[in-house]
Amino acid sequence: MDDLRKFTEEANSLSEGLASSNVFLLKRSIDLSLLRQGFHIPPEFHALVYAVIGRELHHGESCDVHLIVGRKDFKVRLYNIDFDRNKYPNHPDLLQVRYSENSDIAKHFQGLFSEAYSWLKTERERVGPKKKIVLPKHLADVVVLWASAVPGTFVLECLAAQEEMAVEAEIKAQDELSFEIFELREDKKAGIKTSLRMQHIRQLDRSIGESLKRLYDYRCQVTRERIGKAYGSECIVEAHHIEYFTQSLNNDTANIIILSPTFHRIVHRYNPRFDRDGLCIEFENGVREAVRLDRHLRRFNVHRLGKG
Repeated sequence: MDDLRKFTEEANSLSEGLASSNVFLLKRSIDLSLLRQGFHIPPEFHALVYAVIGRELHHGESCDVHLIVGRKDFKVRLYNIDFDRNKYPNHPDLLQVRYSENSDIAKHFQGLFSEAYSWLKTERERVGPKKKIVLPKHLADVVVLWASAVPGTFVLECLAAQEEMAVEAEIKAQDELSFEIFELREDKKAGIKTSLRMQHIRQLDRSIGESLKRLYDYRCQVTRERIGKAYGSECIVEAHHIEYFTQSLNNDTANIIILSPTFHRIVHRYNPRFDRDGLCIEFENGVREAVRLDRHLRRFNVHRLGKG
Protein backbone atom coordinates (compact mmCIF):
# COMPACT_ATOMS: atom_id res chain seq x y z
CA MET A 1 0.00 0.00 0.00
CA ASP A 2 2.98 2.37 0.52
CA ASP A 3 3.80 2.11 -3.19
CA LEU A 4 0.21 2.94 -4.05
CA ARG A 5 0.19 5.98 -1.76
CA LYS A 6 3.44 7.23 -3.32
CA PHE A 7 2.02 6.63 -6.78
CA THR A 8 -1.19 8.51 -5.88
CA GLU A 9 0.79 11.56 -4.74
CA GLU A 10 2.82 11.59 -7.98
CA ALA A 11 -0.27 11.08 -10.12
CA ASN A 12 -2.07 13.90 -8.37
CA SER A 13 0.86 16.24 -8.96
CA LEU A 14 1.07 15.37 -12.65
CA SER A 15 -2.69 15.52 -13.05
CA GLU A 16 -2.67 19.15 -11.88
CA GLY A 17 -0.40 19.99 -14.81
CA LEU A 18 -2.00 17.96 -17.57
CA ALA A 19 -5.66 17.92 -16.57
CA SER A 20 -5.74 21.64 -15.96
CA SER A 21 -9.29 21.84 -17.30
CA ASN A 22 -10.23 19.26 -14.66
CA VAL A 23 -12.62 17.44 -17.00
CA PHE A 24 -13.82 14.17 -15.48
CA LEU A 25 -14.47 11.21 -17.81
CA LEU A 26 -14.63 8.02 -15.78
CA LYS A 27 -14.47 6.59 -12.29
CA ARG A 28 -14.45 2.83 -11.80
CA SER A 29 -13.24 0.17 -9.42
CA ILE A 30 -10.33 -1.98 -10.47
CA ASP A 31 -11.16 -5.44 -11.79
CA LEU A 32 -9.54 -8.14 -13.90
CA SER A 33 -10.65 -6.47 -17.12
CA LEU A 34 -8.90 -3.21 -16.29
CA LEU A 35 -5.80 -5.01 -15.01
CA ARG A 36 -5.51 -7.13 -18.14
CA GLN A 37 -7.32 -5.71 -21.17
CA GLY A 38 -8.78 -2.22 -20.88
CA PHE A 39 -11.93 -0.34 -19.96
CA HIS A 40 -15.02 1.29 -21.45
CA ILE A 41 -15.77 5.01 -21.37
CA PRO A 42 -19.40 5.95 -20.51
CA PRO A 43 -21.38 7.09 -23.58
CA GLU A 44 -22.42 10.33 -21.87
CA PHE A 45 -18.80 11.50 -22.06
CA HIS A 46 -17.88 10.38 -25.58
CA ALA A 47 -18.09 13.96 -26.88
CA LEU A 48 -15.48 15.03 -24.32
CA VAL A 49 -13.19 12.20 -25.45
CA TYR A 50 -13.55 13.25 -29.08
CA ALA A 51 -12.67 16.81 -28.08
CA VAL A 52 -9.35 15.53 -26.68
CA ILE A 53 -8.43 13.47 -29.78
CA GLY A 54 -9.69 16.14 -32.16
CA ARG A 55 -12.13 14.02 -34.13
CA GLU A 56 -14.96 11.53 -33.86
CA LEU A 57 -14.30 7.83 -34.28
CA HIS A 58 -16.82 6.11 -36.52
CA HIS A 59 -18.01 2.55 -35.90
CA GLY A 60 -15.09 0.15 -36.17
CA GLU A 61 -12.44 2.91 -36.17
CA SER A 62 -9.60 3.22 -33.69
CA CYS A 63 -6.62 5.44 -32.98
CA ASP A 64 -3.58 5.60 -30.72
CA VAL A 65 -3.84 7.76 -27.60
CA HIS A 66 -1.53 8.44 -24.68
CA LEU A 67 -2.44 7.48 -21.13
CA ILE A 68 -0.42 9.16 -18.39
CA VAL A 69 -0.28 6.98 -15.27
CA GLY A 70 1.83 8.47 -12.51
CA ARG A 71 4.94 9.72 -14.29
CA LYS A 72 4.74 7.17 -17.09
CA ASP A 73 3.37 7.69 -20.57
CA PHE A 74 1.72 4.62 -22.13
CA LYS A 75 0.49 4.36 -25.71
CA VAL A 76 -2.83 2.53 -25.87
CA ARG A 77 -5.55 2.08 -28.47
CA LEU A 78 -8.95 3.77 -28.39
CA TYR A 79 -11.69 1.85 -30.23
CA ASN A 80 -15.24 2.62 -31.25
CA ILE A 81 -16.32 -1.01 -31.11
CA ASP A 82 -18.17 -2.25 -34.16
CA PHE A 83 -21.27 -4.39 -33.60
CA ASP A 84 -24.42 -5.31 -35.52
CA ARG A 85 -26.23 -1.97 -35.80
CA ASN A 86 -29.25 -3.66 -37.42
CA LYS A 87 -29.64 -5.99 -34.46
CA TYR A 88 -29.06 -3.22 -31.88
CA PRO A 89 -30.21 0.00 -33.62
CA ASN A 90 -30.66 1.99 -30.41
CA HIS A 91 -27.49 0.90 -28.65
CA PRO A 92 -25.03 3.74 -27.96
CA ASP A 93 -21.49 3.61 -29.27
CA LEU A 94 -18.99 1.57 -27.29
CA LEU A 95 -15.74 3.44 -26.72
CA GLN A 96 -13.04 1.27 -25.22
CA VAL A 97 -9.41 1.78 -24.25
CA ARG A 98 -7.60 -1.47 -25.06
CA TYR A 99 -4.24 -3.05 -24.31
CA SER A 100 -2.94 -6.62 -24.09
CA GLU A 101 -2.36 -8.57 -20.89
CA ASN A 102 1.39 -8.60 -21.56
CA SER A 103 1.60 -4.89 -22.39
CA ASP A 104 3.66 -2.51 -20.30
CA ILE A 105 0.59 -0.73 -18.96
CA ALA A 106 -1.12 -3.98 -17.91
CA LYS A 107 2.04 -5.10 -16.12
CA HIS A 108 2.22 -1.69 -14.46
CA PHE A 109 -1.35 -2.01 -13.18
CA GLN A 110 -0.80 -5.59 -12.04
CA GLY A 111 2.26 -4.54 -10.05
CA LEU A 112 0.65 -1.43 -8.64
CA PHE A 113 -2.44 -3.32 -7.50
CA SER A 114 -0.62 -6.57 -6.79
CA GLU A 115 -2.57 -7.50 -3.65
CA ALA A 116 -5.94 -6.90 -5.32
CA TYR A 117 -4.79 -8.64 -8.51
CA SER A 118 -3.75 -11.74 -6.59
CA TRP A 119 -7.07 -11.78 -4.72
CA LEU A 120 -9.06 -11.34 -7.95
CA LYS A 121 -7.27 -14.20 -9.72
CA THR A 122 -7.80 -16.55 -6.79
CA GLU A 123 -11.47 -15.58 -6.47
CA ARG A 124 -12.06 -15.98 -10.22
CA GLU A 125 -10.69 -19.51 -10.10
CA ARG A 126 -12.92 -20.26 -7.13
CA VAL A 127 -16.26 -18.94 -8.45
CA GLY A 128 -15.84 -19.58 -12.17
CA PRO A 129 -15.78 -17.31 -15.23
CA LYS A 130 -19.26 -15.74 -15.11
CA LYS A 131 -20.03 -14.82 -11.51
CA LYS A 132 -19.49 -11.18 -10.55
CA ILE A 133 -16.61 -10.57 -8.15
CA VAL A 134 -16.69 -7.81 -5.53
CA LEU A 135 -13.39 -6.78 -3.95
CA PRO A 136 -13.15 -6.46 -0.16
CA LYS A 137 -13.53 -2.85 0.92
CA HIS A 138 -9.86 -2.42 1.87
CA LEU A 139 -8.76 -3.58 -1.61
CA ALA A 140 -11.43 -1.71 -3.61
CA ASP A 141 -9.15 0.93 -5.12
CA VAL A 142 -10.54 2.98 -7.99
CA VAL A 143 -9.15 4.70 -11.07
CA VAL A 144 -10.29 8.06 -12.42
CA LEU A 145 -9.83 9.10 -16.04
CA TRP A 146 -9.36 12.79 -16.84
CA ALA A 147 -9.25 14.69 -20.11
CA SER A 148 -5.98 16.61 -20.39
CA ALA A 149 -5.11 19.84 -22.16
CA VAL A 150 -2.67 17.92 -24.38
CA PRO A 151 -4.26 16.64 -27.62
CA GLY A 152 -4.66 12.87 -27.69
CA THR A 153 -3.60 12.52 -24.05
CA PHE A 154 -5.55 11.37 -21.01
CA VAL A 155 -4.56 11.17 -17.35
CA LEU A 156 -5.43 8.14 -15.27
CA GLU A 157 -5.35 8.70 -11.52
CA CYS A 158 -5.46 5.94 -8.91
CA LEU A 159 -7.26 6.40 -5.62
CA ALA A 160 -6.46 4.05 -2.76
CA ALA A 161 -9.51 2.72 -0.94
CA GLN A 162 -7.85 3.44 2.40
CA GLU A 163 -7.70 7.15 1.55
CA GLU A 164 -11.50 7.41 1.47
CA MET A 165 -11.84 5.11 4.48
CA ALA A 166 -9.56 7.46 6.45
CA VAL A 167 -12.06 10.35 6.17
CA GLU A 168 -15.28 8.30 6.06
CA ALA A 169 -16.37 9.31 9.57
CA GLU A 170 -15.78 13.00 8.81
CA ILE A 171 -17.78 12.79 5.57
CA LYS A 172 -20.71 11.06 7.27
CA ALA A 173 -20.82 13.72 9.96
CA GLN A 174 -21.49 16.46 7.40
CA ASP A 175 -24.78 17.91 6.21
CA GLU A 176 -25.53 16.60 2.70
CA LEU A 177 -26.68 19.86 1.12
CA SER A 178 -23.69 21.71 2.54
CA PHE A 179 -21.39 19.06 1.09
CA GLU A 180 -23.02 19.28 -2.34
CA ILE A 181 -22.79 23.06 -2.66
CA PHE A 182 -19.43 23.48 -0.94
CA GLU A 183 -16.78 25.89 -2.10
CA LEU A 184 -13.26 24.47 -2.23
CA ARG A 185 -11.34 25.98 0.66
CA GLU A 186 -8.94 25.00 3.40
CA ASP A 187 -10.41 23.48 6.55
CA LYS A 188 -8.28 25.07 9.25
CA LYS A 189 -9.65 22.76 11.93
CA ALA A 190 -8.48 19.58 10.21
CA GLY A 191 -5.02 18.08 10.32
CA ILE A 192 -2.87 18.38 7.21
CA LYS A 193 -3.39 14.79 6.01
CA THR A 194 -7.12 14.80 6.76
CA SER A 195 -7.56 18.19 5.09
CA LEU A 196 -5.75 17.07 1.92
CA ARG A 197 -7.72 13.83 1.73
CA MET A 198 -11.03 15.62 2.19
CA GLN A 199 -10.05 18.28 -0.33
CA HIS A 200 -9.21 15.61 -2.86
CA ILE A 201 -12.50 13.77 -2.38
CA ARG A 202 -14.44 17.02 -2.64
CA GLN A 203 -12.50 18.06 -5.75
CA LEU A 204 -13.30 14.76 -7.46
CA ASP A 205 -16.96 14.97 -6.48
CA ARG A 206 -17.18 18.52 -7.82
CA SER A 207 -15.47 17.50 -11.08
CA ILE A 208 -17.89 14.62 -11.68
CA GLY A 209 -20.77 17.02 -11.25
CA GLU A 210 -19.19 19.58 -13.59
CA SER A 211 -18.87 17.01 -16.40
CA LEU A 212 -22.54 16.11 -16.00
CA LYS A 213 -23.48 19.79 -16.07
CA ARG A 214 -21.68 20.09 -19.41
CA LEU A 215 -23.57 17.04 -20.65
CA TYR A 216 -26.90 18.79 -19.98
CA ASP A 217 -25.73 22.21 -21.19
CA TYR A 218 -26.21 23.53 -17.64
CA ARG A 219 -29.94 22.77 -17.65
CA CYS A 220 -31.93 21.25 -14.79
CA GLN A 221 -32.84 17.67 -15.71
CA VAL A 222 -36.32 18.15 -14.24
CA THR A 223 -37.36 21.70 -15.15
CA ARG A 224 -35.04 22.15 -18.16
CA GLU A 225 -34.22 25.64 -16.86
CA ARG A 226 -30.97 27.47 -17.62
CA ILE A 227 -30.75 29.98 -14.80
CA GLY A 228 -28.36 32.93 -14.66
CA LYS A 229 -27.38 33.62 -18.25
CA ALA A 230 -30.02 36.37 -18.70
CA TYR A 231 -28.36 38.27 -15.85
CA GLY A 232 -24.89 38.20 -17.36
CA SER A 233 -23.58 35.30 -15.29
CA GLU A 234 -22.83 31.66 -15.94
CA CYS A 235 -25.77 29.28 -15.85
CA ILE A 236 -26.26 27.94 -12.34
CA VAL A 237 -27.19 24.32 -11.72
CA GLU A 238 -26.17 21.93 -8.95
CA ALA A 239 -25.27 18.25 -8.71
CA HIS A 240 -27.44 16.21 -6.33
CA HIS A 241 -26.59 12.73 -5.04
CA ILE A 242 -29.62 10.45 -5.34
CA GLU A 243 -28.35 8.39 -2.43
CA TYR A 244 -26.77 10.96 -0.13
CA PHE A 245 -22.99 10.92 -0.56
CA THR A 246 -22.48 11.63 3.13
CA GLN A 247 -24.16 8.28 3.83
CA SER A 248 -23.31 6.14 0.80
CA LEU A 249 -19.90 7.61 -0.26
CA ASN A 250 -21.22 6.97 -3.77
CA ASN A 251 -20.36 9.64 -6.32
CA ASP A 252 -20.69 7.48 -9.41
CA THR A 253 -22.44 9.31 -12.24
CA ALA A 254 -25.36 6.89 -11.82
CA ASN A 255 -25.96 8.42 -8.39
CA ILE A 256 -25.99 12.06 -9.52
CA ILE A 257 -28.74 14.18 -11.07
CA ILE A 258 -28.37 17.81 -12.19
CA LEU A 259 -30.95 20.17 -10.67
CA SER A 260 -31.72 23.89 -10.55
CA PRO A 261 -30.87 25.49 -7.18
CA THR A 262 -34.57 25.90 -6.37
CA PHE A 263 -35.56 22.35 -7.18
CA HIS A 264 -32.46 21.08 -5.38
CA ARG A 265 -33.65 22.79 -2.18
CA ILE A 266 -37.14 21.31 -2.64
CA VAL A 267 -35.64 17.82 -2.91
CA HIS A 268 -33.70 18.27 0.32
CA ARG A 269 -36.73 19.71 2.07
CA TYR A 270 -39.16 16.90 1.19
CA ASN A 271 -36.90 13.90 0.43
CA PRO A 272 -39.00 12.51 -2.45
CA ARG A 273 -38.70 9.05 -3.98
CA PHE A 274 -36.78 8.70 -7.23
CA ASP A 275 -38.18 6.05 -9.59
CA ARG A 276 -35.49 5.12 -12.10
CA ASP A 277 -37.80 2.84 -14.07
CA GLY A 278 -40.31 5.63 -14.61
CA LEU A 279 -37.68 8.38 -14.51
CA CYS A 280 -39.77 10.53 -12.22
CA ILE A 281 -39.58 12.08 -8.78
CA GLU A 282 -42.49 11.21 -6.47
CA PHE A 283 -43.43 13.39 -3.50
CA GLU A 284 -45.45 12.11 -0.56
CA ASN A 285 -48.39 14.39 -1.44
CA GLY A 286 -48.77 12.57 -4.79
CA VAL A 287 -47.03 15.10 -7.02
CA ARG A 288 -44.83 13.48 -9.68
CA GLU A 289 -42.16 15.38 -11.57
CA ALA A 290 -40.72 13.72 -14.67
CA VAL A 291 -37.00 13.79 -15.41
CA ARG A 292 -37.31 15.55 -18.76
CA LEU A 293 -33.65 15.42 -19.71
CA ASP A 294 -31.78 12.15 -19.39
CA ARG A 295 -28.63 10.88 -21.02
CA HIS A 296 -27.20 8.78 -18.19
CA LEU A 297 -29.77 7.57 -15.61
CA ARG A 298 -32.28 5.25 -17.29
CA ARG A 299 -30.33 2.01 -17.03
CA PHE A 300 -30.26 1.92 -13.23
CA ASN A 301 -32.67 0.71 -10.53
CA VAL A 302 -35.11 2.41 -8.15
CA HIS A 303 -33.77 4.48 -5.24
CA ARG A 304 -34.85 7.38 -3.08
CA LEU A 305 -33.47 10.82 -3.82
CA GLY A 306 -32.59 11.27 -0.18
CA LYS A 307 -31.81 8.68 2.41
CA GLY A 308 -32.46 5.60 0.28
